[in-house]
Amino acid sequence: MSDTFPSYPEIPAIANLYPGPQALLGRRIHWTEKRDGSNLRIALVDDAVRVASRHQDEASEQFLQYYLSTPQAPRVEELLRWHSGNANSPAGDFNIQPVVFGELLIGETTRGGITVRGHKSPARFEWYDRNEFVIFDIWDGQAARFLPYSALYQYCYHFALPVVECWGLSQHSTLEDLYHWRDEMLDMARARGREGVVLKAFDGPRHIYAKEKLDSPKIPRVSMDTGAPVLPCLPDSEVWGAINKVHVDLGEAFRDKAQAMPRIAAFVAEEQRKHLCGKPGRSLFAYYQEYLEEESQ
Repeated sequence: MSDTFPSYPEIPAIANLYPGPQALLGRRIHWTEKRDGSNLRIALVDDAVRVASRHQDEASEQFLQYYLSTPQAPRVEELLRWHSGNANSPAGDFNIQPVVFGELLIGETTRGGITVRGHKSPARFEWYDRNEFVIFDIWDGQAARFLPYSALYQYCYHFALPVVECWGLSQHSTLEDLYHWRDEMLDMARARGREGVVLKAFDGPRHIYAKEKLDSPKIPRVSMDTGAPVLPCLPDSEVWGAINKVHVDLGEAFRDKAQAMPRIAAFVAEEQRKHLCGKPGRSLFAYYQEYLEEESQ
């Protein structure tokens, strides 16, 4: 991970935390909404604003233009320059050399000179009618860590930038209580039409992040008849999310199946490993075609 332009870490489910979910016991946990969008990171590099996708250090031209069309883009640049770490920055002692991480919510696209408003989110959990950028984290380059939620909120507030909502603050002495609270947070996600929830424990020397999603499969059982694990199909939302990541990386070149399909297969295979799932319920090409059809509407 680059010191000047870090990528976002992979976040496990509570059950997959190292050395175990008990690592969260006794910690103060912020529970924030998980928005369903396209992950972008933005920083000042050589005094120029640089926009990257999750897997590439340069966002495709298409998604760069989507980002620049949001009302948040100039405010993000203002935040970056104010807290850039430059000796001439007016922020003075508040310089943090920030990298901004957020979800690009795409609700308006233009194709062939025709503007289309209203789009489903990548994993089909939300519906957007405008382009917006919602911040979920800011990397503090000076301290080499992410800002705690209260500081994140304050930094965004002063630049009129939207930030993911925090739904609760908790501390637990037992795993039973932790999972009970987790279930309540997922009920809130379901009621508000969100993909799930992200947990962040900032107290202590080691920051702990975890996530829980509404469509996360149960831990699979092992068939004693064959000795092989019986894995559930990878949820559609994970397939759509993987396809969207490829779209973000390739931009207009996404419509070339020779370029898109190998990347989609690689990203879906990665999601299968992460979620202990088998193949999706349909062929990847069928998902790809459906995605293209919706993009063309």
